[in-house]
Amino acid sequence: MKKLSYIFILVLTIVMASCEQNIEYDKIGENKTDGEWMVKAYVNGTNIFGSFPIRTYKTISGKDSLYINDYEGRFWDFNVKAAVKTTDNTFQTQRSVNIVSGKNIGVKVLNGRIINNDSIYMEIQFEDDETPYGVTYQLAGHRTK
Repeated sequence: MKKLSYIFILVLTIVMASCEQNIEYDKIGENKTDGEWMVKAYVNGTNIFGSFPIRTYKTISGKDSLYINDYEGRFWDFNVKAAVKTTDNTFQTQRSVNIVSGKNIGVKVLNGRIINNDSIYMEIQFEDDETPYGVTYQLAGHRTK
């Protein structure tokens, strides 16, 4: 009976430790913002651009900001910095300058969030759109790495 109690306590401890680890894993301020994502672009819920990869990674300053990079340039060729709010797992910027060489345009990222560490969503607007900042694109997808 004592042996069974020890086994039960051991299993319970492992389960509790893994639950705590998952809570930390979902926090956007941790290193979990770094990743590669396959996303699609939508306007008002209609898919306008098929799957393309983006990367997110922390800036040198640490937990308070991240870069969002369309590194293959298949959608808009952007790399912008957004502020991170760790309390509700969101990120956004009212206006960030695209740091891709030769593309010095403003980019707005709104309502960005990483969901359960395996999905990403953001709304994005571009200064060099036909009407500057006139179209809100929704980017949504899943983690690949």
